Amino acid sequence: MRARSLRKLRLAVAATTFLTACGVDFANAPNDATTSGGGGIDLTTSGTGGATGTTSGAPNGAGGTSVGGSSPSSSSASSSASSSASSTAASSNAATSTGSGGPTCPGEQAFCANEFSTTLTDISDVVYTSGVWVAANQAIYRIPVDNPIPFVVGGKPGEAGSNDDPTGTNARFGKLGRVVYDSKTSLIYVVDVGNCRVRSISTKSPYAVKTVSGAAGACGSVVDGDANKAAWGSPYGITLDTPDKDGNHKALYVLDGNLVRKLEIGNGAVTLIAGQPQSGAADNAIGKLASFNVPHDLLFVGQPGTLYVADTGNHRLRAMASGPDASVTTVCGAAAGSLDGACNAGASLNGLSSVTPYSVGSGLLLADTENHSVRTWSGGVLTTVLGGQELHAVGVGKAAGIVRPTALATGTVNAIKTLFVVEDGKSLRRVPLE
Repeated sequence: MRARSLRKLRLAVAATTFLTACGVDFANAPNDATTSGGGGIDLTTSGTGGATGTTSGAPNGAGGTSVGGSSPSSSSASSSASSSASSTAASSNAATSTGSGGPTCPGEQAFCANEFSTTLTDISDVVYTSGVWVAANQAIYRIPVDNPIPFVVGGKPGEAGSNDDPTGTNARFGKLGRVVYDSKTSLIYVVDVGNCRVRSISTKSPYAVKTVSGAAGACGSVVDGDANKAAWGSPYGITLDTPDKDGNHKALYVLDGNLVRKLEIGNGAVTLIAGQPQSGAADNAIGKLASFNVPHDLLFVGQPGTLYVADTGNHRLRAMASGPDASVTTVCGAAAGSLDGACNAGASLNGLSSVTPYSVGSGLLLADTENHSVRTWSGGVLTTVLGGQELHAVGVGKAAGIVRPTALATGTVNAIKTLFVVEDGKSLRRVPLE
């Protein structure tokens, strides 16, 4: 009996040694053997479209390039093995990842700043739908939530260009700005800063890339007009208007230098809504007489709607009313600072660069970049809820360390409302909000 037990032990050790030599990482293998495709809220379901769905794996089990060069639809053991075996021959489109999401707080507490992905560079924005989609390094990536290995779905990292293509990886982008997702059409609209264009990429394979507005070689020219005439000077931020009762959006709002411009989705016409070419901080009942100072982000909220602008250079949150006059007011901030409290009693911001809806509470979540914090704005009150120190560290609330948050996105992950934070353009953090 003892000899038989020893033989079983030797066989188990030999098998483990063999599988390890083949690249199987038992310590980091995913718990869920199913890693492909998914719509809906539960990460384990299948499908690719949807506004709130999350997945793990390249959509439809096709398209995109991973570090291992294999489809993530295989089991956890075979995925790890093939990834290890092919890592030296990975495509130049591939990105590396820890593959595990990094350390987490015990019990996944609310406002715990977990690690998520630390492998991309030059990240300009993030959006959440059927996984995490990231604009970075002249490419669009998709990162499955439960197995965070970035897949290139549009463009080629580090290779600039301007061509559209029915297949995303054959298209090319310049330096990228902000992105926004349209759940009705399954399109992500992308500001192509380097080419002074607004582009779109489908979230469904083969991830077709198209130019929505702008022409090659027209950078620096701010021209309103129809689709054939309109041109962009230095676009960066982008958002959609509030959808109608059928879920259709009619317009995009784009930050073009210090200007807010409206792009009609149906006919491509572009018009100036607010701002002036020169920097300033003036509020005004007429939007075109107001001024901004290098705003980085904007968000349309409600119906008929208010457009909130992260006025980065002025350290202010501004609001623009819908309507023909598009009046602009300052709702929080003045001089740079870090004070919490009522906005009308001196609460302050420092380099506000991103704004997104607060899906758990009311109001907005703000990326207060130079204060190294995420803050809420609700009912005229500014509150620090995450970070506040120039330190990269996993932690809960103000004990977390987040270095220069520059972009935010929210979504529902495994039925938990979650915030994704771009940290200094170099890493992504995952933060449960409840």
